[in-house]
Amino acid sequence: MDQFQRLREILVSSQEADADQFEDTVFQRFIAMYNAILHNDQSVGPQDIACLLRYILRREDERQNGITQTMKVPSGDPWPTPEQYQRCGITTFSDDGQWRVIQANRWLPKWIPPEEVNLIEKPLLLGEQRLGSHSVRGDPFLQEMNLTDYRSPGQREAVRAVLSAPPGSTLVVNLPTGSGKSLCAQLPALLKSKSSPGVTVVVVPTVALCIDQEKAMTPFVEHPTAYFGGDELGVKARKEGIRQRIRDGSQRIVFTAPESMHRSLRESLYQAAQRGHLRMLVIDEAHIVDQWGDEFRPDFQELSGLRKRLLSYCPSNPFVTLLLSATITANALDTLKILFGQPGPFAMVSGVQLRPEPSYWLFPCEDEEMRTIRVIEAVNNLPRPLILYTAKKDAAREWESTLKHTGYRRVRLLHGDTSTDERIEIVRQWRDREIDMVIATSAFGMGVDQADVRVVLHACVPENIDRYYQEVGRGGRDGKASLAMMFYTEQDLKVAKGLNTRKIITIDRGLQRWTSMFDKKEALGDGIYRIPINVPPSFEEGDIDMDNSYNASWNVRTLILMARSGLIELDAQPSLMQKESDLFSDIEKGNNLIEPYEAMNNYRVIKILDERHLQKRVWEENVETSRIRTNEFTNQGNRLIEEVLRQASEPVKCLADIFKQVYTIQRGSNEIIGGGVHVSKSCGGCPYCRARGTKPYAGVLPSSRPFWSNTDGGSTQLRKLLRNELLLGVFYQTQDSDRLHPESRKIENLITWLLVQGVRNIVAPVDKLQAWSKLIHNVPDTYCFCFEKFEPLFMPAYPTLIFVDRCQGVDPRYYQIKSAPLPRILLLPIDIDDPERPGIPLIENFPINKMLLQELCMEVGI
Repeated sequence: MDQFQRLREILVSSQEADADQFEDTVFQRFIAMYNAILHNDQSVGPQDIACLLRYILRREDERQNGITQTMKVPSGDPWPTPEQYQRCGITTFSDDGQWRVIQANRWLPKWIPPEEVNLIEKPLLLGEQRLGSHSVRGDPFLQEMNLTDYRSPGQREAVRAVLSAPPGSTLVVNLPTGSGKSLCAQLPALLKSKSSPGVTVVVVPTVALCIDQEKAMTPFVEHPTAYFGGDELGVKARKEGIRQRIRDGSQRIVFTAPESMHRSLRESLYQAAQRGHLRMLVIDEAHIVDQWGDEFRPDFQELSGLRKRLLSYCPSNPFVTLLLSATITANALDTLKILFGQPGPFAMVSGVQLRPEPSYWLFPCEDEEMRTIRVIEAVNNLPRPLILYTAKKDAAREWESTLKHTGYRRVRLLHGDTSTDERIEIVRQWRDREIDMVIATSAFGMGVDQADVRVVLHACVPENIDRYYQEVGRGGRDGKASLAMMFYTEQDLKVAKGLNTRKIITIDRGLQRWTSMFDKKEALGDGIYRIPINVPPSFEEGDIDMDNSYNASWNVRTLILMARSGLIELDAQPSLMQKESDLFSDIEKGNNLIEPYEAMNNYRVIKILDERHLQKRVWEENVETSRIRTNEFTNQGNRLIEEVLRQASEPVKCLADIFKQVYTIQRGSNEIIGGGVHVSKSCGGCPYCRARGTKPYAGVLPSSRPFWSNTDGGSTQLRKLLRNELLLGVFYQTQDSDRLHPESRKIENLITWLLVQGVRNIVAPVDKLQAWSKLIHNVPDTYCFCFEKFEPLFMPAYPTLIFVDRCQGVDPRYYQIKSAPLPRILLLPIDIDDPERPGIPLIENFPINKMLLQELCMEVGI
């Protein structure tokens, strides 16, 4: 099979020239397909082969400055016919019946302006880098996950904000995809459970993401961390093990779906909360809570009630709530505050940069036939991996049939009706490079973070601007150029408007449903009631025989709408356990809990906030206001997607400006700590930019400043040492800074002691921070944040140690009391001059408490 040697040579030479993930994934796809051909695997179709060979040859053409490359390949099944090669823009010649020579031609679609056509393929084939590195030096505790740097300033501020969050607080982390949001949950979970029992619960939207998160944590946690469904014996034993570890606090971190939170995990979580083991509740992709349409998932919205019940079980040690998202809108933020804002404080850390990887291409089509021709041409000529989005399931099925009939087999279909097991398998094949193309509705998205997706096609108009941005964002997650093409008809816009019409119950119907549920209430005391959700809204014909699951879903929507409107507050079912006993293990296994759980799932627990909740006038005043606000957001989504489409014919605005409008949140528009969101513009190419010759660009990655106002001034011993002042100067002999000197150990011992006493910020030169990094990380039950210079506005509000090296001058702000309200210990060379009085030692003019290092060590016993 020496005909493949040329392929290997091309790929290997490319890797040597530019060894990166882009090259590696192309090589892996070739090897996977080559092995499948050798084993006569029917999962590879002739069109799949032709498309990958085109990708390899065209990429090498571009790397060789346009010199056309050729390749000798076999004839006959399963290899493509000349006609199939031609569909992919490949010319065949020198065909002797056993072998033929091929070369790939540039893709020159007639429906794209000649001056722009080269902008489509070339960036993809060359793996053009669009997103640069924004990494910054890390804090010592990153060693817990074998890291040295943060991916970005935004990630650094987010992790610091999580670790600084007051008990019972809620923090929204709003960072762009690929910036490392997951670390904000994973790292604090490990730190908070390092030496004492503790559990962090991470709620994720898909089983695939649940499994992915477990893989990421496998090197750091020795037991399973993904909790998902299944009745097999091994799965049941795995789940029971997780539940037991949650109860005793040894689980450390668990990833699960909201449905499990409300059902089989609920009692174990209650036990963990009662025993003080619950450290954090994390909701990933938190913007889902604001969704009402076909993506509505009641269990996500109802997490607010479960959270309230869990907090009630641990009043003396409340956990922190963390809400993660890459696409928070103002409307979503308001919803999250309503549902998760109590007891507070409620804050947000944000560092939003628009995606610089995708280039946007918009093509209006006269009819479905024109659209089909153009989409197939694009599929035949563009690199892989590729996602083709449609608005409806029937359209997705038709596209699957069409492409498979054409000769593609490395393609799968995923939509809302795809089973969980099949969905897991599709995602596995996608990530293992066993398939190159997915045809999908909006159901294919969250938790599917394949890094090397090169192309996202839309054979539809997405239902709103947020959905479009999220789907386009599936491409280019490796930071390299990706392509976003939308092929649409006039009818598509009507379909999108229909899908985007949020299914929010009317006032009359909502009040009818609420009255029916409230009539069957069970009082639990203190204004709290258990409400059935399986009752019909009325006994009129058409209602009385209403499908139970459909009816229950609408009843739950009614309760959530009321909660958003301030009429009620969502709660959760109380614990089934009256006291701890050996029976708990048995009933958790299902021996006695099956019937109670099933019965409880037909009820919801709520608290009445407005005693006028049954009055129509109150509904019209409160609920209608919420409906109007949501409808305004819906209408904005419709307007903005139309504005995107207008750029195809009249490019007067960069698409980045439109996306920026969606995700910008004006500071002061809410009462949220750090609540403003500045969006940094980026654009990988759009009709407006191409018309003006503007090259792709990435904006500056923003980050937040610290915002928690901690009142903890450290331990009693630390306050005593400071003599209830904000400043203490400690002077050391110059040679003390030399690690070879015996007394240098005193400085390290002092650092260890100060960390134990509550110091959380250390300011020192880089070489010292590096030298002390392992020492700092190994101090038990503590962590600290490291800085190269003293900048109070950018530092968490904690007691601070400032080390001044003998080769370094001292900034007067270090010891000026008014420069910052942070308690500070300055570690200074004894022979350093007063910067404001040259020639005079600073120790003689130090403004307040001062002592020698040796004296301090004797006083505190170190």
